[in-house]
Amino acid sequence: MRKFFYPKLAADTMKKNRRIYFPYIMTCILTVMMYYIISSLKSNPNLANIYGGTIIQEMMNLGSGIMSVFAVIFLFYTNSFLMKQRKREFGLYNILGMEKRHIARIIFYETLYILCISLLLGFVLGILLDKLMFLLLLNIFRVDVTLGFYVSPQAFWHTIRLFAVLFGLLLLNSLRQIYRSSPLELLKSRSVGEKPPRSKWLLTLVGFLFLGTGYYMSITIEDPVTALALFFVAVLLVILGTYCLFIAGGVTLLKALQKNKRYYYKTRHFIALSGMIYRMKQNAAGLANICILSTMVMVMVSSTVSMYASIDSQVAVMLPRDMTMTLRANDETDIRTALEEVRAVFEEKGLETEHELDFTYLPFTAFQEGDTFTTENLSTANTNYFCDISVLTLDDYNRLQGTSETLDPDEVLTFEMSDSNETFAYDTATFLGQTFSVKKIVPAFEGLDVSHNNNIYPACYFVVKDMDTLQKLAVSEMGGTDPAYPNLRYIYMTDVTGDDATLLEAYQELDAYSYTWTKLLNFRCRPSLMESYLSMYGGLLFLGIFLGTLFLLMTVLIIYYKQISEGYDDRSRFEIMQKVGVSHGEIKSSIHSQVLTVFFLPLIAAGIHTAFAFPMTSRMLKALSMNQTDLFILCLIITFVVFTIFYIIVYMLTARTYYKIVSSK
Repeated sequence: MRKFFYPKLAADTMKKNRRIYFPYIMTCILTVMMYYIISSLKSNPNLANIYGGTIIQEMMNLGSGIMSVFAVIFLFYTNSFLMKQRKREFGLYNILGMEKRHIARIIFYETLYILCISLLLGFVLGILLDKLMFLLLLNIFRVDVTLGFYVSPQAFWHTIRLFAVLFGLLLLNSLRQIYRSSPLELLKSRSVGEKPPRSKWLLTLVGFLFLGTGYYMSITIEDPVTALALFFVAVLLVILGTYCLFIAGGVTLLKALQKNKRYYYKTRHFIALSGMIYRMKQNAAGLANICILSTMVMVMVSSTVSMYASIDSQVAVMLPRDMTMTLRANDETDIRTALEEVRAVFEEKGLETEHELDFTYLPFTAFQEGDTFTTENLSTANTNYFCDISVLTLDDYNRLQGTSETLDPDEVLTFEMSDSNETFAYDTATFLGQTFSVKKIVPAFEGLDVSHNNNIYPACYFVVKDMDTLQKLAVSEMGGTDPAYPNLRYIYMTDVTGDDATLLEAYQELDAYSYTWTKLLNFRCRPSLMESYLSMYGGLLFLGIFLGTLFLLMTVLIIYYKQISEGYDDRSRFEIMQKVGVSHGEIKSSIHSQVLTVFFLPLIAAGIHTAFAFPMTSRMLKALSMNQTDLFILCLIITFVVFTIFYIIVYMLTARTYYKIVSSK
């Protein structure tokens, strides 16, 4: 009987303290479940059969790494709340004669029980939901659903190994706290308050400096590539600034409210502020975590949803026809040879061409200063002023538009900029060593944007008099040393009659052919490009939703534990207030005042962070070929509204729990 005493005592203790153990165990179960699912998806062999499956598996691998890091942070954070509530009980055991090694046994069995329950139920839920997540993934990628049920032994092993090590560390951390504390310290752990706080102006200044620097980077960095490179630096600065301002600025805010006599000397505000100001230090970390996680949820979900929603329109812009061929335009013979090969493959597959479109152009990237475009020393130039240039001939323009425009040798036509309502508003244009007069701004034709594939820098287009002028510019662009004009490009686009599967077969055959002929640059077709976008944007959407759910779960649990922890701390204080005549109504009003005073600070701060993150995030999306800023704004607004509603619901539920704790005898 003696050897079962500690396991039974640990089980009874968990049962009696189910109000604080149940959320913690649910947290562990859900974390195990989510880690198993993403590990199982990563190793699912059916995923490799999807086009772009390798990319998706790499994203799942990244997701499992992020899950591992946040599992450690999350469970240590929630376990700290659990230990805070249990220390008084352990101190009582110690005073009644139980040695610390006996308390260590109780903690060991409690940890073992939670680990076993978490793994068992986490695996059951993970196996049940794994197929559902895989079906969701297939639906995102718009592919047919596969039959069968896959259970990953590799995912089981990785999950058991991670959480066994993690719970071992949690056990050691709990034992460290017990052995380093005296019985008296354990008994008083929940009643120990903080010293009267002082305003920390230096820390507040540092917080504003970090936050301001992060905001400034987001607003001022215009180059999408630079934004992508420095995004995590800006995020780190904002996170550090948030912690500093919540720790130092929270005290300053509460003291300012305390000095406002019209606000402070009211029953509901007086009681609330007097309690909050003495534990703002422990509040600050929790509030900062809520703010950061809320921002991550909103930015991650809105950006990945907008990217996925833009796939169809992105493909339509990049490929206005079913098939596009890009060729080095050395001479007419090369062009005829390539076209004959294309038509031969189409005829073999039973495909007919229609709506054909073709033109020759010279592409290059330049640094723009007013009406002058410079191609020298681009590696050291400011990329904010880079521009992608395309130059084509007047014959091609008139043929495609059905116009009869004319030009002198020193004149050009220009089009409206492709990514804005601005035009090239100068009378002259200087590029590749020649200065031209801008005769006219003319309408652009369909398919013109295909001449630029990166969609990162603004695009500008010019029409010159004839092929001789274009060839001279091509020689100049190459430094005047190559007479073969290798930088001239020929684009051929066409729609085809037939289904996507047949078109994909033709594309794959032509793509293989392009590797045997160095003058062919590439073939692209809509179904293939659609699959590429789905593999990239779809994987990011799934990862965004998955990690967004994880961060949302963390936010809810932090809010919940913060409320119940403060409820137990405040219960004795409110009991005293009732004894001196404060009514239940006044106590409830004070509770709502206390919760509202700090509860919505993280949401407001998260809204501000999200607004300042918008410029840099939108430029990052542009680097990933997502140019629809309006769509991103709409997704961001909807995400913020939905998150706010969810946040209010969580507030109402946790405030009720807090009131029940402080009102219980």
